[in-house]
Amino acid sequence: MSWNLKKRLQTLLAKETGTVIKDRGGKRSVALIYPNTYFVGMSNLGIHNVYRLLNEQEDTVCERAFLPEKRELSEHRRTNTPILTVETQRPIGEFDMIAFSVAFENDAQNIGTILELSKIEPKDPRLLAGGAAVTLNPELFKETFAEVVTGDFEKERGKPSRTVIWTQDTEFGNMHLVEIQRGCPNRCKFCAAPVIYEPFLQFSKEAIIQAIDHGLPHRRKIGLIGGDVLAHPDFVDIAGYIHSKGATFSPSSVRADRITEELAGLLAQSGHKTITLAPEAGSFALRRAIGKPIPDAKFFHAVDVLFKRGINRIKLYFMIGLPCESAADIAGLINFSKELKKHTSMLTIAINPFIPKRRTALAAASFAGTAALREKIKHIKASLGCIKGIALKFESPLSALREYTYQKI
Repeated sequence: MSWNLKKRLQTLLAKETGTVIKDRGGKRSVALIYPNTYFVGMSNLGIHNVYRLLNEQEDTVCERAFLPEKRELSEHRRTNTPILTVETQRPIGEFDMIAFSVAFENDAQNIGTILELSKIEPKDPRLLAGGAAVTLNPELFKETFAEVVTGDFEKERGKPSRTVIWTQDTEFGNMHLVEIQRGCPNRCKFCAAPVIYEPFLQFSKEAIIQAIDHGLPHRRKIGLIGGDVLAHPDFVDIAGYIHSKGATFSPSSVRADRITEELAGLLAQSGHKTITLAPEAGSFALRRAIGKPIPDAKFFHAVDVLFKRGINRIKLYFMIGLPCESAADIAGLINFSKELKKHTSMLTIAINPFIPKRRTALAAASFAGTAALREKIKHIKASLGCIKGIALKFESPLSALREYTYQKI
């Protein structure tokens, strides 16, 4: 057993607020594992929600564990140290239940490492898997886990998920996260959210405000989480409440066709200088084909409204390699980006290969292939890379291929 690894966990624990540490005596013990690093996992509301719900049960003690950082994996192996929990630094193999919360299919690749280090065999009767990735693709997990749980862990769905442990050692460590919607009402054909979280749910203003109040003593920035945040019928009131408490908010999603003068003003009041919009495809025809029929004019108008409020940096999210995508669609992406740049000061364009997701309307579509994707990327770089005020970011086609291949297993 490595003292350095235990001390690393003790250091993380010391910087947390809201951790639950219970006496194990006579209680059912659950090791709740997120198969990625602490930094990634502690920004996932699923972990917070399950942790809260389990520890609210008097007869249950729940502790968290994560995939070690790369630099720590070798020490785990060298010292024969199993995966340890954050709360008490106990090996996960000592718990009555070993529950994995898997949000993304790519993280499933880390499960084997965690079990190997802890000397836990696949199909151990204590092993359980749940989470968004499990709901989307349960077959991927059935060879490893004794029990595979799909759907929401919380059946009543009356309370929004929220941050319950606050730490700076995570991606959104400066925020208190609050779920205001579960799922998405728009049902874009490429998106898994409406499939995983069905039916779509919007939490009440009262429940959301109660969840916000839990975090205000700890964080002055509230992350509002949902598939179409600005569409919540009480969004203006919720934003106003946050501002009335001397805090600010950050929405997880912004649709161009939702932005009004009033909403742009609220975003500016919360200090936003950059907003991310997702056209997904460069032409309206292709957008309509994939279920996101927002015309170019809506984006230009939204950016103009935001610019007036001092929000002068825009990030665009596109996919390439979509079904039926033509050279004209790539030309459309380039022309759309050039035109939108005229409406703002700085434009960052993030371009990811399309990966068909199981159970979505485009599940049967083919992956475009790395060669074709590289040609598209090359053309986009040549056309936009030299324009002042435009920054380009591309996901690796090879990385996308690995994800596509893995989820087909």
